[in-house]
Amino acid sequence: MTRCSDWSRWTMALLGIGLFFLVANYLLLLLLPIHSLMALLEMSLPYLGSAVLTVLWLYGPAARPTVA
Repeated sequence: MTRCSDWSRWTMALLGIGLFFLVANYLLLLLLPIHSLMALLEMSLPYLGSAVLTVLWLYGPAARPTVA
């Protein structure tokens, strides 16, 4: 069994994005007058996509410093 501290930053960031997306959409569904989950996902999926792409860009292989 691995500890969370052994996971990569990339994995932790994607997990955080996923959890935040689920909690935020749940709260939006409760607090806004949106009647269906599909209407909410239509509005919020572009934000999830941009967050995932940002994490992949920030923590991708090109961001790692090369050791000389």
